[in-house]
This record gives sequence, C-alpha cells and structure tokens, in this order.
Amino acid sequence: MGPLLQQRFAMLLILYSAGLAGLGAYSRATDGFGASSAGGYLLETTGLLLAAGAAAWQARVAEMLIVFDSKAVRRRAILSLLAGMCTALIGCVAASTVETNRYEAYLPAIAQAGTVGGLGLGLAGFFSLAWVFGMGYVGSRIERLSEEDW
Repeated sequence: MGPLLQQRFAMLLILYSAGLAGLGAYSRATDGFGASSAGGYLLETTGLLLAAGAAAWQARVAEMLIVFDSKAVRRRAILSLLAGMCTALIGCVAASTVETNRYEAYLPAIAQAGTVGGLGLGLAGFFSLAWVFGMGYVGSRIERLSEEDW
C-alpha cells in the first residue's frame, strides 16, 4: 500500500474514532446501554485511543513522504495541527456548555466527536512535526557535536 493511500486511511481512522466517541457520548446521554453508562465511556475511550494511534500512523506516513516533498509535508502537518487545535477547542467549549438534560442527545455527541476528531487531527500534525522534522534537527545537532569533540 502506497504512502498516499496510507495517509487517507489514517485520516479515515481519525474520522471513525471521532464518530465512535460521538456514539459513546450519545449512548451515555440517552442511556442507551442500560442503567450503567460504562459502555458509553468505553466507546469514547476506544475512540480516543484509535485517534492517537491514527495520529502516530499519520506521522509514520509523513516520514515516508518527506523524501518526495518536504515543504508539502511540513505545510500539511502545520495545517493539521492548527485545524485540530481549533476543532478540539470548539468541541471542548461546546461540550462544556451543552447541558444534556436541556438539549437533545445529539448535541453532546457532536461536541464529543469534534473534540476527539480535533485531538486526533492535532496530534497527527504534532507527531508529524516532532517525528519528521524533530529527528532531523536532533540528528544534525548530534552530528555537529560529534565533529566538535574530535
């Protein structure tokens, strides 16, 4: 599977994890799994872990793509980081202001899905910047220090 296809699958996995977290929030708001809301929390946690895994996968793909066009990889990572931070911030604010008993159950679900999706997208950008460009900086710094010692 090529890097561009892997990149698309990683983004789809982030989107899927956001939907899973939204489903968990919806099931907790409607009491969909019975008297206990543990199933909703389990879905939200699974969605968050999937988003973090997809973000790491996205960083791995960025490492493969840096050989071809480093400027495009950097631009995509920065945009992903900024869009993810904004989406997560909006989702957090919406989740904190929406009262479950006052509104329909889908509003907290959308807010939670936005939060987890934004976190996944932001982590993908952060991991890509840290992994790809951070490792290059560390490598050049170590090389420079080792030349000074000899």
